[in-house]
Amino acid sequence: MPAELMKRSFNGSPPAALSEQIQCACLRVPVEKEQFLWSVFRNLPPDSGVQLVRAWLLQHDLEEISRMERAVTHVHTAKGEHAAALDIMRWAEVKELSVQRIDVERWKSLYFRVLRNTAEERATSMKRSGSFGVAALDMSTPMLEAADFSMQLAEYRYYRTQLTGLDVPLRNITQSEALILRQFLGERPHAIEGLAQGDELDPARLHARLQAARRPMDVDTAWAGTATHHAASLSMGTDAYGFQVRDFERHIGTVALNQS
Repeated sequence: MPAELMKRSFNGSPPAALSEQIQCACLRVPVEKEQFLWSVFRNLPPDSGVQLVRAWLLQHDLEEISRMERAVTHVHTAKGEHAAALDIMRWAEVKELSVQRIDVERWKSLYFRVLRNTAEERATSMKRSGSFGVAALDMSTPMLEAADFSMQLAEYRYYRTQLTGLDVPLRNITQSEALILRQFLGERPHAIEGLAQGDELDPARLHARLQAARRPMDVDTAWAGTATHHAASLSMGTDAYGFQVRDFERHIGTVALNQS
């Protein structure tokens, strides 16, 4: 495979001119030969690979949501973070790709999964750094700083992390993302009613009151839909974003996760 040879020859960092030529060649790959694109993508540095995917998506302006699901999965895998998947979703929205208008509900479902995974990723990072007392999760990605980014930013006030069960605001999200979160999770001001003075400053007391305020089948039922999707993904051979994977690839991913 020429891409594998190139990767070995240049130790994973081909010259910019060569990467540009590869991108130009891949842009001529028709939609029905999509697998060739991913073969090249896997042998490029992550940043170059993301540029290639964006250029290919823009070139073909795909309407099939399944292709966007695959793009999200490959970008997440290459960059090693869910935020990279969120960034390409934001890019697709800014570029007004047709895929977001053809199957609106499936697009929103994919977007919600990306948002949720990114929020949990940020919550985990915050806990590891010992800074979970910060008042909100920052959902910034590089796309928010792009010159052509013109969307208004918003906040989702009551996101309940699976890590702690606490409600925290999500900041630096777009207005459309806030609407998607409200559609799937709703607004939950009831969860913080009746706080005693000082509770908001004491995480332990705040957590106890939030747990007491929860009903037996409270908002975690909203997560059940995603959890059901994830369980079905494992049985049907797909990942958390809906991308079909081979059993061998799932086994390798599981082994790598257990070793990390």
